[in-house]
Amino acid sequence: MNGRYAGDTKKDTPLPDGGGAGPSPLRITLIGHLGRMGAMLAQRWRNAGYEVRGADREAARPCPPPLSHAAPFVGHTTLRGSAPSPHTLAEAVRGAHAVALCVPAKALSGLLDDLASALDPGQILFDITSVKMLPMEAMEAAHRGPVVGTHPLFGPNPAPEDLAVAVTPGRRAGEAHIRLVEDLYAGFGCRVFRTTAEEHDRGVAFVQGLNFISSAAYLASLARRDDVLPFLTPSFRRRLEGARKLLTEDGDMFQGVTAANPMTGDAIHTFRLFLDLVEGGGLSDVLRRARWWYATERPDAPEAGRGDAKTG
Repeated sequence: MNGRYAGDTKKDTPLPDGGGAGPSPLRITLIGHLGRMGAMLAQRWRNAGYEVRGADREAARPCPPPLSHAAPFVGHTTLRGSAPSPHTLAEAVRGAHAVALCVPAKALSGLLDDLASALDPGQILFDITSVKMLPMEAMEAAHRGPVVGTHPLFGPNPAPEDLAVAVTPGRRAGEAHIRLVEDLYAGFGCRVFRTTAEEHDRGVAFVQGLNFISSAAYLASLARRDDVLPFLTPSFRRRLEGARKLLTEDGDMFQGVTAANPMTGDAIHTFRLFLDLVEGGGLSDVLRRARWWYATERPDAPEAGRGDAKTG
């Protein structure tokens, strides 16, 4: 979209001046723009030419300054205390076409309580949380306008090949609203695919949640056991090192995401079935199934078969 927004006569957020005399800069407000993901997205969208405003808590770290060729960072509002007032949030979101909630899932409910009265029905509300069922329900209950869930499947310092984003459209989101949000991500090279909140949470429970839980449980079963230390092998040390960031730097985040995902129990149940199969002598069957990941016929894109993928 190159930072410009022409609007849609029926469904899209109206132009800020209420007229139709050509495109105007798309304005985005990021709530939580000083966090790691919020700061990264603010930078990318400023570089794309959008007008970006931020609001965050006083304790958050500073947002990096815009590059000289980027659109200006319009400003930010500091949110003091644990419950920012609707007046403070109204100042931050006033005039925005889209409002992005760059906060953890556990903070969403309290934020929406204060944000609801500040939102205009024409504004697009979207989030970046790693779970979707409960956040989508909460956002649609709080906002009378279009809601679009998004989950960037990468961290604040992504490699180009890791730029994938899941999009879960809300009930009141028209096609133009959805595509506007998709274009925000596709504009800096993301591969965007649509899914439902339930499909998303089930997939994330298996891919992220179960990886986190099984790694934590496995290493916890060996911790503080001096009797196993003489037997550590290179393959174990590789796995130990591979899990370091997951369990240390990102551990609190994944713990929160796992707890907030309604599908976590299903993933654990499935994993337990395979452990039971191994215990019953079926290791060869489990190994044969696991080797699917290394088969040449394996699909290599999350959107395969969906028919509604979007590539930037």
